[in-house]
Amino acid sequence: MNLGLSPDAVRRAVRDALGYVGLHGYEKRPPHHLSGGEKKRVAIAGILAMEPAVLVFDEPTNTLDPASSEEVMELLDELASGGRTVLISTHDVELAYRWADSVILMERGRVLARGPPEEVFSDHSLLAAARLKPPALLDLYNELGLRGVIDRGVPPKNVLEFTDRIERELRGHTPTRDEVGTIYLCNADRIGGDELRALVEQGAVEHIGAMGTRAKEFANRERILLDYTYGVIDKCILKALIGENSLIITTGGMVEHVHRRIGEYSAESGRALEATPVRDLVEPRPDREGVLE
Repeated sequence: MNLGLSPDAVRRAVRDALGYVGLHGYEKRPPHHLSGGEKKRVAIAGILAMEPAVLVFDEPTNTLDPASSEEVMELLDELASGGRTVLISTHDVELAYRWADSVILMERGRVLARGPPEEVFSDHSLLAAARLKPPALLDLYNELGLRGVIDRGVPPKNVLEFTDRIERELRGHTPTRDEVGTIYLCNADRIGGDELRALVEQGAVEHIGAMGTRAKEFANRERILLDYTYGVIDKCILKALIGENSLIITTGGMVEHVHRRIGEYSAESGRALEATPVRDLVEPRPDREGVLE
């Protein structure tokens, strides 16, 4: 309303923003009846309604339980994948290390350092000056390197990369394609629940995860039980590495995000992994106008 939009445009903006953050139907819900995570989502929806290109968050996961924190960060991933720039101010080095593309370390309003998280957080003197401790994963990696247990190189950003490094040290080789499982990828905007359930009932997948608000709503609506609701890509990659098949349900720009993340991992690790579209395994269905999707 402050932007001078018409009442109809305001209603559309509210509806679309609430739908994006998974709060469709919450329009009349009193704020004190919302959980901490839902309040965060309402706050994000209030900004999205104005369609900004850049979003700035101050401690977006503060006071949230771990699962709610992961869901909020997944929503920010979804926003970034849609083309928006997302800036976060936080004291949580664990969050910054695994999530950020670039880090600016500050102390008393001064910029101490800026660069990739693995570089910034590897400098213990800088962290001490900023009164921060290194991420646990990076700390463990450095300690193992100092003891000669693993060769030190580019620090791992997550459990998946760390597991790979340890496995290569122990096994001395990279597993072949025959040793890995398949990661199926479903765009919930382009497939029906019946088709997806048929795939699951055939026993083709052992683990199912959903990324993004619409994907989770789709799974809930179609009564598809989920094993993973956050950290989905890395968890499915880890399962593939031990020969198990998994399914990732997502929508929109997150589809390309999954392809890109798995492709990057495959290129970096030498593992022959890729996301297999579910539409390649089921018969195409006509849309409302009779055109095959």
